[in-house]
Amino acid sequence: MQYPPPGYNHTPAYQTSGLPYVTSSTATDTPPFKVSFPYVTKFITIRADGGSLDVGFTLNGVNNSNHYTIPNNGVLTMEIRVKEMYLKGTNTFHLIAGLTGIPTASVPTLTGSYDWNPSDPYHTGSNAYANVLAYMGLG
Repeated sequence: MQYPPPGYNHTPAYQTSGLPYVTSSTATDTPPFKVSFPYVTKFITIRADGGSLDVGFTLNGVNNSNHYTIPNNGVLTMEIRVKEMYLKGTNTFHLIAGLTGIPTASVPTLTGSYDWNPSDPYHTGSNAYANVLAYMGLG
């Protein structure tokens, strides 16, 4: 019998060093620049050059108030596991990420638009039936 592939919560995949992923480009305002990673990330470092840069994990979040702003020449490092992110601005950015071997298909969809209720008998912190991870801080 074959072992199943590692999934989103497979701890050993985050304990080893990440595979390098590097890109540099010019961010856009409309629509925001989308970065889609080939595998789930272990960490991400972004540098903004030539102006500030808004970073979000949903399109709605980066276009509204659920984003983080990196100042001009600022650097942001995050130890997070995501399959995509959005960058908004009109300046150059440089991004390096450490990737796990986890396929992006195992990552739940991130959203702030599903209003779950902790008293829901099926509540586990996410809508497991729709593969959605929802909370208001995302967008």
